[in-house]
Amino acid sequence: MELLNFAIGVVALVVAVVAVVIATPPFAQMTHGRPKVRLAFDVSTEQGAKMLLCAIYNLPVNSRFLRKIGVTRTPTEVFASFDIREHGTNKIIANSFRARLTDGRNADSRGLILVARPGPPLVFAVVEQRDREATAINYEPIPCPNVMLLPGEYFADVKVAWGESTVNAIAQSFTVDANKDGTHWTARKIKEQW
Repeated sequence: MELLNFAIGVVALVVAVVAVVIATPPFAQMTHGRPKVRLAFDVSTEQGAKMLLCAIYNLPVNSRFLRKIGVTRTPTEVFASFDIREHGTNKIIANSFRARLTDGRNADSRGLILVARPGPPLVFAVVEQRDREATAINYEPIPCPNVMLLPGEYFADVKVAWGESTVNAIAQSFTVDANKDGTHWTARKIKEQW
């Protein structure tokens, strides 16, 4: 009888260990695989224009153990918009401009809403400056004029909506110069809500 109880105990222990091993990857995916969206600001020079860009990253899983058991970041749909305010007066120059997102994996993939996956970011232009004129670009479905920006310092209030109801906002300052080589993001972030 004691041998039978011991055997049942060993079998129960083996089943419990197997259950924990089987349940660990899905549980880890649920807790550590959620989207982790972050923004970065960059500058690009293409076809004679200088562009102030915003990149949206869905960061990959960093833990070696989590990657080994198969945990990956869940892709998420992203929508971005931005306002541009004048430095000093806080006068809104561009209000609720919608960003046309471009997928870093496929430059032909563009839209107002795209899926962010770990790896190359989704990118959109906040300001494009040709030889003498700088413009804030609006890709709203209804035709809306782009806004010309005079030389000076401005703030870009970027809002990114992702997942089911998560909205994050960040304000970043930038300078527009009469010469496109002087147009740049400044180093200071004004506010961040992540």
